[in-house]
Amino acid sequence: MNGSATVAVIPLTPFQEWQVQYFGCTDCPQADAAADPDGDGQNNMAEFLSGTNPTTSISVLRIISVSQQGIDINVTWSTAGGSYQRLNK
Repeated sequence: MNGSATVAVIPLTPFQEWQVQYFGCTDCPQADAAADPDGDGQNNMAEFLSGTNPTTSISVLRIISVSQQGIDINVTWSTAGGSYQRLNK
């Protein structure tokens, strides 16, 4: 057979790559940005932004406290091991 075909490849966004990594899809209900498949109170977009695992409830970023000391603001949080977060001024 002679012939040709044109295939358009559309790159995935970083969030879509993350959806595929954890759920194997981008359009299934459990991968939706507003879904909370592990029931930890953080939706998938929050899990993506904080670098936590959306498939286990022990992997979550939680703000513990926010307090002011003079002109400084102290933020205390807990998160999954192996994660790195940065607080920007």
